[in-house]
Amino acid sequence: MKKLSSLILSAVVLTSLLGPVGAAGAKGTTPENSLQATVSFEDGISSSEVASQKLIDFERNALNAIQQESNLSSKSNVAKNLDGSDVASENNEVFNYISTDENFTYLYESYTDGREAKILVGENQENAPIQSINNITPLAAVNLPDGWGGRQRITSSGSVLTTSVNLPSSVTKAGNGVPYIYVGFSGSKESDMGLQYAMNRGPAQNQPAWVPYMRLSGGVYGSQVAPNDQVSYKNGYKQGTTVGFQAYRNYNNTGKVRLTTFGYAICSDYVCTNTGNYYLTTIVEYTMAVTSISSWKVLATVAVLSGQTEGTATYSTTFNNIVIDFVAVPSANFQTPEEDYATISRTSNNVTINVKKTS
Repeated sequence: MKKLSSLILSAVVLTSLLGPVGAAGAKGTTPENSLQATVSFEDGISSSEVASQKLIDFERNALNAIQQESNLSSKSNVAKNLDGSDVASENNEVFNYISTDENFTYLYESYTDGREAKILVGENQENAPIQSINNITPLAAVNLPDGWGGRQRITSSGSVLTTSVNLPSSVTKAGNGVPYIYVGFSGSKESDMGLQYAMNRGPAQNQPAWVPYMRLSGGVYGSQVAPNDQVSYKNGYKQGTTVGFQAYRNYNNTGKVRLTTFGYAICSDYVCTNTGNYYLTTIVEYTMAVTSISSWKVLATVAVLSGQTEGTATYSTTFNNIVIDFVAVPSANFQTPEEDYATISRTSNNVTINVKKTS
């Protein structure tokens, strides 16, 4: 299996799964210099290939990240958009923290119901392509896939973009092409940060869901389909629900690009032990100095591998209440929409993108 490029080696994903009642926040504690979790290895990987100290450091990072990200004030607002429930209990939470290096993908999973925490080490697979679309090239990289869709650029050099996204209740597609809904920034560095449509989720891996991903310039990482399919391969956000996005170009001036998404998922954990309205928070971050940008963007596109025949796809999404640095984006900052088999409409700081290609 082809290994990831060096650009993605510090990519990190943190996932928090809250049970049907919801949860207020995670509680993590930093372990001493010993491993607390049970470790298992994917077939073909020997325990001798991974240093014990690396696993200890990984576990410590996981617990610290869970503690750091335990409270997001906007979570409950998005949760209430689904069924009126409150994110207030800690009794049914599952926390996943995922990171990669050039050889392996690491999953840390802990529980609030008393089960022992687990670490899974799997092969680091080559990432699935994210996207580029005809006449709308989102990333400053070469040899990207083709496709179609719509992009709305926003003139701003701000640090963080926040919005809530209405996921489509259904996606109609045939042939080649993978739908995406995402935000990002442009400048000396380029990012795509959002959700990818998958049709192989749920207990029998036959249900649709939307899964997080992130891509920076020529690097690909953070996809729940690849490279992390082996550790989070059955879960994703529910169709027809609202998912909150917080995208940072430099999180708290730490030199990390970060995407946080939160909303209801279809499963209680990565193996889909239970199904229902489980609240899922996913944090994807990457260490990269992005000191300035020229614009932000919101997009809905369909990606096709270069050289493949384009299929068809129809779906719609709305980016609600787009704010940058926690201030509503004024109308003057929205640039002329870019459309390819898509139409974009805007009311104030709300943007709707309809993607439609039927032949």
